[in-house]
Amino acid sequence: MNNTTTLPRQDLYALPHKGLRHAMSDTQLRIGMLDPDDPAATAGAIAQLRDLLAILSHHQTIEDRFVLPAIEARRPGASADNARDHHHHTRAIAALGDRATAVVRAVEAASPDRHPIAHRLYLELSTFVGENLTHMAIEESELNPLLWALYDDDELRAIQGQILAWETPAQMAGSVRWLMPALNPTERALLVVGARPLLPPEVLDQLLGYARTLISPADWAKLSSALDAA
Repeated sequence: MNNTTTLPRQDLYALPHKGLRHAMSDTQLRIGMLDPDDPAATAGAIAQLRDLLAILSHHQTIEDRFVLPAIEARRPGASADNARDHHHHTRAIAALGDRATAVVRAVEAASPDRHPIAHRLYLELSTFVGENLTHMAIEESELNPLLWALYDDDELRAIQGQILAWETPAQMAGSVRWLMPALNPTERALLVVGARPLLPPEVLDQLLGYARTLISPADWAKLSSALDAA
């Protein structure tokens, strides 16, 4: 592999967070454009929001199951603030799900309040996205350096392997939808090269086939070239 596909340290946060930022920004835009006078369009926008909430909940579960316990094992108490944020986000995800249901019901019933109800969902989602952007920036700027201080790259790759082994192909595909378009060519190559020894070949081939539909032909050519070189 050439030096353009080599990072100085194994990073458990940077690439997944790019995908989450992409998903949140796209969904926030779509909810802002939601037409409460169009039930079909509303249903599509709300379905994307529910997908986003599921992805965020799943990502948080990964961190709670694998990443935060790794920190606590070698630096007890160091992830306490992060864990408290996660509890808050869990409640916020549930509240957004309830608000989304209220929007669908108002639109289906042609309620005279459907426009302000939809706008309220947009405001609450905007607040939630802002909180998550700050939360992820803290994880990358504070918790990730702590992981680097506590673990070497082989140990961090082992944690990444545990995460990939725990995820289902469907969950991976849900992440790939937002992740692959959000990465630059070097990051895509790093992601796939790193995952190649950790995933069954048939699963990796399926994910790569899906990824090809998500990026431009030029970006796919760059990724293929990097994989061949690796």
